[in-house]
Amino acid sequence: MDKIKVQLISADTLSDVQSACQMTRSMGKFDNPADIAKKEKWDMTKINKMLELPHSKIARFTEFKFIITGASRRFLSQIITHHIGCDIMSGSIQYANLTKNVIPSREMFVVPYDILCNHDNTIKDAYIEHCKQSLEMYASLVSNSIDTDAAGYVMPMCVRNNILIKANLEELMFIANQRLCRRNTNETRYVVGLMVEKVIEKTGLLDKFFMPTCVERPCQEGKYSCGCPVGFDTVHELLDWDFRTLRCVKK
Repeated sequence: MDKIKVQLISADTLSDVQSACQMTRSMGKFDNPADIAKKEKWDMTKINKMLELPHSKIARFTEFKFIITGASRRFLSQIITHHIGCDIMSGSIQYANLTKNVIPSREMFVVPYDILCNHDNTIKDAYIEHCKQSLEMYASLVSNSIDTDAAGYVMPMCVRNNILIKANLEELMFIANQRLCRRNTNETRYVVGLMVEKVIEKTGLLDKFFMPTCVERPCQEGKYSCGCPVGFDTVHELLDWDFRTLRCVKK
């Protein structure tokens, strides 16, 4: 997980959130489309106030794009379930030839947070060596004229991957509310946290839109609750605490 990087390659200006709000009050006030388009830009205080209202549809008139490098196919299998208001393109086992990597074989696999934090380095080394065996088998298959698609079956879920994600704000908030919950896989929580942290920094949107649902109400998971509700008000604080080894934060 220490090799994962997230870049926000384009962030919405949120101007269409304002347009969507104003459209609801436009009847009888405008005769031409151009007149509706001419408007004074709202500040973030007002946009946040509108987004706090229970009319989530206005958040669909937005678009955010991310490039994620180094996340595992385990993360892909979880994030790809979010397909309404969200488009995802991933690196392909079928089209990639993993015998021609620039990345060293030892660094081709995501190390889970619990293993990364373990004080016994022999555990991490044994994990990586086991993963490398799959890459060696892959190379052996390819050298014996097995195509990359078939050879890719031996690759584990932890192999590093690159992903392009495009999502509207409504879906991004829903993803964060669900995936920052402590019942989720640590890698998924961490990557989604990095995504929304960058959106908050870029736009000035409120952290509250992205926090796990247990921040504002009791956990809805019943007997499946993690039993450890989030006690922070910002995504930054949550990431710093739960992933302090990655964030270089002292205990």
